This record gives sequence, structure tokens and C-alpha cells, in this order.
Amino acid sequence: MKHIVKELKECLGLLKKTAAMAEKGLDDLSLTGRIKVCGTKKYPQFYLIEKSGSRNGKYLGKKNLPVIKAYFQRDYNRRQKKKCIFLIKIIERFLNNLPPELTGPWEASDLSSPGAVQCESLKNFLAKESPVRRPYINTHLLTDDEYAAQWQAIPYKGKSFGNDAPELFTDRGERVRSKSEMLIANRLSALGICYRYEYPIKLKDRFGQKLTVYPDFTILDKCSRVEILLEHFGKMDDPDYVASFIEKLSLYERNGIFPGSGLMFTTETSRRPLDIRLFEKYLRTFLNQCL
Repeated sequence: MKHIVKELKECLGLLKKTAAMAEKGLDDLSLTGRIKVCGTKKYPQFYLIEKSGSRNGKYLGKKNLPVIKAYFQRDYNRRQKKKCIFLIKIIERFLNNLPPELTGPWEASDLSSPGAVQCESLKNFLAKESPVRRPYINTHLLTDDEYAAQWQAIPYKGKSFGNDAPELFTDRGERVRSKSEMLIANRLSALGICYRYEYPIKLKDRFGQKLTVYPDFTILDKCSRVEILLEHFGKMDDPDYVASFIEKLSLYERNGIFPGSGLMFTTETSRRPLDIRLFEKYLRTFLNQCL
């Protein structure tokens, strides 16, 4: 129950913050009338109706874009404020009627429990907007898909390839270093999981010195908007390779990145290659909210 209360309080904070942004937007706009949308989604037409009850209005073309944006922004802010206030009242009424022992305080273990749910569905609900109006407004929140698209579009420079490296390419056309990495990348794509291949991150070694590390994959759990590192260790029957594997895990752990919490890894040997079906089950267990 405490996890549910914690989740509701987090949602309450998000709602109040969003309502405040919507209210501020309304303070900046003093418009009368409304805009009527005609035409199609691909080719919409806009008419300004200034008199209440009237069906006819003034056509707004490209030169009237600031007017269109202003009216749509006003309407968006009004809807956001209304939705937020409605939900705030429901949550506050529920929390106010709970006995004190169910509303906190919590132990640290309660707050960090992996079973605790976050406000992702609420963010998606508040971020939804008409596809015709959306290009003309500044939204307070992004949907999960919009956030994922922006995350995927960030440019970066990965690790370079040596002249003797095999030429292996994923279905997305990116070059990888092994057939197993190619299988992993293609399965991630097939499941609709956003990832970056060998995206550089900064970590500190045992002496506190910064170094650049290139994890095999950085996965976006778009439901929680959390990045997860995925490493594939493919030569686990080589003692020297196993030693480097342990050293790399230690490096991640020293930087607060632990297996099962921010880090996934797969292994294989020459006799036991990567089982891509088990890998998919592993993914579904780790990303159970999104798959």
C-alpha cells in the first residue's frame, strides 16, 4: 500500500506542476472567440470565429500562423488545467481519507523497491493532443513515443573499427563487431526497443580518473524513460577475457551501475553460443512495463 501512496504523491506533484504551467500560459493569453478546423488531417484549414454561436468565420492562411498558434495554445492550456485539477481533486480526496500509517514515512527499501510503479501512464495521458493542433503548440509534456524519437535522434560518435574488423551490419544498417551483437541489435529493433550502439559514457576508475567507456548497447526503457546498459561478453571460455569481464563489471559497480539495476549482460562460449530466444525472455523480464 505504501508503494501506491508514494506513486500517487508523485503523480500529484506532476499534476500540480503541469497545472501551474498551464495556468501561466493562460495568464499570457487574452483571446476571444475560437478557431474552427476544417479540411483533412494532412491539409487542415482554419477559420477564426469571433461571435459565439456563429458557424462562419474568417479564413486564416499561412500569414496568420501566429494567431493560429496563440488560439491553439490557449485551448491546450485550458484542457491541461481542467484535466489536472480534476485528477488532483480525486487523488487528494483519496489520500486525505487514508489512515496515517498508510501514508508514510517510508523506509529506504520501500522507496527503492523495483515493484514501485511510476507516473508514466499519467505523463502519456497529459501529453496527448490532436495531431492537427499539436504542431502549433508548445506542449508541457512529451508522449513516450515522442520522447523515444528525440532520444534516438541524438547524434554521437561511437568507437572506431580496426582494419581487420569483420564487416557486419544490422537491419538498421549500422556496423557491429560480432554476429551475436548483430542478432541482439536486430531483435531489439524487431521488438521496437530504442537503442544506441556503442554510445560513449564517462565513468571513473578506481583512482577517480575519468575515462570513456563504450557499452555495446544503451537501451531506452521508454515507459520509465530510463537508460539501461547492455553488454555482451562473447568469449567466456577464455580466462583472460573472463578477467576483463570481471574488471568491467567492477568498473560499472564502482559507478553505481549494477546488474539488474541499470545494467544487463549476456554471455556465450564457443560451445554455448548466444540463445536469442532466451535473450528475448530476458528482455521481457527486465522491461516488463514496455513489452
